Amino acid sequence: MRRPTRTVNILFGRWMVSFISQTSLLASMSSFTNALGDFNGDGSIDVAAISFAEGRVYVYLSNAAGVFWEPFISDADSTPQLTVADFNVDGKLDLARCQ
Repeated sequence: MRRPTRTVNILFGRWMVSFISQTSLLASMSSFTNALGDFNGDGSIDVAAISFAEGRVYVYLSNAAGVFWEPFISDADSTPQLTVADFNVDGKLDLARCQ
């Protein structure tokens, strides 16, 4: 059985299947579920991660340079999964916690 990781690692790719750098985002000892999407509408992919041990969702917003800001934190109870979609059809991505 694999031990849970403490980080979400982002590898920044180049054009010809190579990677130029890596960024690690702090997650939790028991963070298994991650979701990707442009949550703030700036054209850059953002990361959401569930922390089972803390009962929280961490949302890391990024910019075009690949810099991730301090996370927004929300309570998640014991939610095992995240789903990303525009549930209310307002043109903005939403996060759903699924049990």
